[in-house]
Amino acid sequence: MDNLFKNTKVGDYIKFGNYPQTANGQNQPIEWQVLSKENNKMLVISKYGLEVRRFDSGSNNWRNSEIRNWLNGEFYNKAFNEKEKKSIKSSNLSDVGTSDNVFLLSKEEAEKYFVNDNARRCKATEYSVKNGACKNDEGYGYWWLRSPYPNCSNIVFNVSNVGDVDDCDDVSIGDDLVRLALYINL
Repeated sequence: MDNLFKNTKVGDYIKFGNYPQTANGQNQPIEWQVLSKENNKMLVISKYGLEVRRFDSGSNNWRNSEIRNWLNGEFYNKAFNEKEKKSIKSSNLSDVGTSDNVFLLSKEEAEKYFVNDNARRCKATEYSVKNGACKNDEGYGYWWLRSPYPNCSNIVFNVSNVGDVDDCDDVSIGDDLVRLALYINL
C-alpha cells in the first residue's frame, strides 16, 4: 500500500478492504486493530465480527475446514481489490501446517496479543446479527479461534462474549462470529 501504514502503532485502528456490515448488507470499510509490527509486516485483526459461520460440518481440522476455505476464497475475493491483495502477506501458520492469506487467531495468539479479557471482546456487525450471530445485550458475541480442542475432533476454542479464551464450541454451531486476521506488508 505504498507505506500507507508505515507510521501506525500497535493498538491503532486502520481501514483496509470492504465488506457488508449494515443490516441491509451495504459494504463499508473494514476496521482492523494492529496487533503487532515486525519484519516489515503488521498483524491485524478485524475490529468487529464481520460474519457468522460454522467452523466446519464436523471436524476441527483447520487445514480442511469450511471456514478456512471461505476466508481464503469467497471472503478474500469479495473484501479486497487487486491492490489490497498485493499488500496481504501470506502467513505460515506452523501450529496447523498451512499458509493462508486470511486466518483466525490461534488460542495462543488470542492470549498473547490482548492485554485482558475485556480487550478481546468483539461486537457483531448488524450484517452478522441479521445472518444469525448470537450476541449479548451489549452487542458482544462469541468468535472462533483456529485451535482444536484436545482429544475432541469436533470442538475448537473460541473467545466468549466476555473475552474468555478458554471457551470452546462444536464446529457445526453456526452462530459464532468470524473475527479474521491477516498480515499486511509495510
